[in-house]
Amino acid sequence: MKKDLRILLIEDLPSDVELIKRELKKLGSPFELQVVEDEDGLKSSLEEFRPHIVLSDYILPRFSGLDALKIVQEFDPDLPFIIVTGSINELTAVECMKAGAWDYCIKENLSMLVPSIQSAFQKKRLIEENKQTSNALKESKEQFQSLIKYAPIGMVVVKDFRIQYINDYALRISGAKDKKEVLGRNLLEFVHPKFLEIVQKRLKCLVQGKSPGPMEQKFITIDGREREIEVNSVPIKFNGENAFLSIFRDITEEKELLKRYQELVNHSNDAIFLENEWKFEFVNPKFIEMFGYDVSEITANGVDVLTIVASQSRNNVRSKMDLIKKGSDSQRGLCNFIGITKKGEKLYCEASLSILEYKGRKCILGIIRDRTEQHIAEDQIRKLSIAIEQSPLSVVITDRKGTIEYVNPAFTRITGYTPGEVIGKTPRILKSGRTPQETYRDLWATIKSKQVWTGQFINRRKDGTIFHEDVIISPILDADGNITHFLALKEDVTEKIELENRLRQAQKMEAIGTLAGGIAHDFNNILMPIIGYAELCECLVPDGSKLKTYIKEIQAASKRAKDLVQQILTFSRQSTKEHRPLNIVPVAKETLKLLRAAIPTSIEISQEIECQDATILADPVEIHQILMNLCVNSQHAMPDGGVLTVRIKKVSFEEMNKEIDPPLPAGTYVEILVKDTGIGIDKKNLTKIFEPYFTTKAHGRGTGLGLSVVHGIVTSSHGAIKVKSEVGKGTEFFLYFPYICVDHSETETLDPDRVLLTGKHERILFVDDDHTIVEFAKDLLSQLTYNVVGLTDPEKALKAFKEEPNEFDLVITDMTMPKMRGDKLAKAISEMSPNTPIIVCTGFSESIDEKKAKELGIAKLLQKPFSPSSLAKAVRDLLD
Repeated sequence: MKKDLRILLIEDLPSDVELIKRELKKLGSPFELQVVEDEDGLKSSLEEFRPHIVLSDYILPRFSGLDALKIVQEFDPDLPFIIVTGSINELTAVECMKAGAWDYCIKENLSMLVPSIQSAFQKKRLIEENKQTSNALKESKEQFQSLIKYAPIGMVVVKDFRIQYINDYALRISGAKDKKEVLGRNLLEFVHPKFLEIVQKRLKCLVQGKSPGPMEQKFITIDGREREIEVNSVPIKFNGENAFLSIFRDITEEKELLKRYQELVNHSNDAIFLENEWKFEFVNPKFIEMFGYDVSEITANGVDVLTIVASQSRNNVRSKMDLIKKGSDSQRGLCNFIGITKKGEKLYCEASLSILEYKGRKCILGIIRDRTEQHIAEDQIRKLSIAIEQSPLSVVITDRKGTIEYVNPAFTRITGYTPGEVIGKTPRILKSGRTPQETYRDLWATIKSKQVWTGQFINRRKDGTIFHEDVIISPILDADGNITHFLALKEDVTEKIELENRLRQAQKMEAIGTLAGGIAHDFNNILMPIIGYAELCECLVPDGSKLKTYIKEIQAASKRAKDLVQQILTFSRQSTKEHRPLNIVPVAKETLKLLRAAIPTSIEISQEIECQDATILADPVEIHQILMNLCVNSQHAMPDGGVLTVRIKKVSFEEMNKEIDPPLPAGTYVEILVKDTGIGIDKKNLTKIFEPYFTTKAHGRGTGLGLSVVHGIVTSSHGAIKVKSEVGKGTEFFLYFPYICVDHSETETLDPDRVLLTGKHERILFVDDDHTIVEFAKDLLSQLTYNVVGLTDPEKALKAFKEEPNEFDLVITDMTMPKMRGDKLAKAISEMSPNTPIIVCTGFSESIDEKKAKELGIAKLLQKPFSPSSLAKAVRDLLD
């Protein structure tokens, strides 16, 4: 190795320069390094710096490693040139070697750089030696002597054990300043005491005219230093006399370097082995530690190299080693495989394999790195990456300033924004303006203090729609505890919130229903004596009397009140629908009369009844409900006033009308038009207006149920509905119901019989917790010649019946009473007297219906408020 070695490095990356410089220090001798990046710098350094060796990256910004090689070859064909690159494939490596590169080294394995440089200098030295030898044969004796004199190896001629000739190299190695200090001296004076005996034997061999062969030995210099040489001696004739020529090479530095290399191998964190004929020739301590074998097991017993390779990787490793031995893989390469220890444990390994001449054979030098922990970490990272990519939650990673660096596919699915549209921007792109500013202030205060923040955002998607997100934002800290990024996990809870709102609405409706049931019960109890006494009064007042007119008004008002209770029960889903022939004209008039009091006077109500017979098969309460819903919607659409039109007429279709949804078959229909001059409905909303919970009204102005209820009622009545609307001009709802023809003279006889049927002095037990109703019943039934016992306490009533079970011909009881319900009382009486007929009266109850009443032995279920005539008829029907 040259002293004060000059190395020229062609490299554009400062970090790689530092790595190479650090590796070059392992040369163990002084060197000067000059770095260039381009062609001009290279040419200038070749002329001025005069490097001993050139190291070049393969890929450079302005020219390539091959370009640099051509320039160096033009300057000095024998100047060593080594490619040092980050990555290189087999074809490129072959191309570089063919072009004249002396060697190449991968940056990931810079430990091979120093051996590669040493090999280059050895190669250069051999080249120079060959040149010198060739020239010596051709040159004259003087030239030959000059060659010997200046040869880069030591040459000494010895005769009679004394030095007769020494060349400059040998003189320099000996430590002498002048040949006079050496010539004539006994050769044995320079031999190290440990090698004296063997050298004497070799000298005897030479005296006999035989060459003892090469050997390594130590000698002592003039100044007392120990040097190691590789020497070979042969008998020669010198000035016509027997002598011998010793040719030697100073290997002191080489041995020191080899010693250091051996230490490096022994202390390496990588397993190193030398293969010979598929057996282990050498392994280092790390190899023993990694695979769990003893040295003797590996080297002495001839363990197969593939023993440490798992079965699934053996074919790949065998093929790789075969290629390298054949020179088909550029004599070196990387190989990943699954290793197997003596205990059967798996290791994930990465091996660097290269060819090495050893004992006359091509052997493989292998360096194995255990990548098991890295493999496990990479596998965990891969799983984590897949989990994030496939997560149903939106995942967002930002830098510490809030700039988005990553979003997962769920983010795109939820927001509509692709990664390319948001990366580099902040999450403010999603702001809708509906999330309170205090939320953002609390968010930043929390995460900047390295705490996890949870909350909810109201954001806007790319298409402009609003959505709600439950959010968890956590700071990401580095090893020093500093915030580097923020991680946000976000769940779209829009549907969940809608469901919660619907649940609250359903609970509200349930509460309203419960309240409606209570109101119905109490209100029916109030109405009962009003209706009953009014009918009794009507019977006592002669026809033509003005008082009879007043009584009829009381009865009409009571009927409206009764119908109103029924509407309340229907609204709260606590009464059954009764589809029957119904002329909707009176219902419409009654509904508009009620609406007039509720709708502002700024809205004009136009009533257009174009036919008096508009009979359909429907429930009167449902017709009332749809008219109320549509008219209230029209009122809301006209905040500044306008005209509300309700028109009823008959229409006929000669063929199926497909313009209406659903299409209507040919026939006659009753058409109800509800029209307003309000703000109208946007076209994009027209297809959604019948969806449950859809509303465009402000919060608190509507539930989104009105039109869906209307649509349900119309379709359940075999009808159809059509909507026309224009923004700024108003909306028209057309409702179509199949018209049915009914003989109205016959329907008039369907009114309740107003005749009060008298009794035959039967005894009746009447039970109701309302004192007024008890008194009314006693008055009524007494007038009808019945003997009545009236009680307000069901327990007392049961006691009275027990005392005289055969004295009562009929029992009439209320359903809802304190202490004991009417059905319980009826059951107890039936068990004592199965033949006693029982009537149960109810203002409203979910606990009993006609079917359950029959199961309990109840003869009749009478709905409050009932008229005197209906009660009289029910009593007579059971007693006759």
